[in-house]
Amino acid sequence: MLRLTLTAALLAWAAPGLAEGDAEAGYKLARMCSACHGRDGAAVRANTPSIAGLDAEYISEQLMEYRSGGRVHPEMNIVAGGLKDDQISDLAAWFAAQEIPAQ
Repeated sequence: MLRLTLTAALLAWAAPGLAEGDAEAGYKLARMCSACHGRDGAAVRANTPSIAGLDAEYISEQLMEYRSGGRVHPEMNIVAGGLKDDQISDLAAWFAAQEIPAQ
């Protein structure tokens, strides 16, 4: 049991691109996301998901999938294709820290 726990912890620690990001740097990068997702992650276009408050690891994983082409969406593949790992982490930290106000 201890071996399994240690292995899982090591895998989680070594997972690429899931490092904790800098939300302030992510805010600066979020300008490129604002036309669709809004700068605070509240979607402004129809058929675009709001990403505010989503888990940072989830956001990072999705951006990496778009970057690699594993997940296909023409606009997202272009945007994510130019991102470095640290920029993905920063964006994820920013959007994860946001809340969508109840309406």
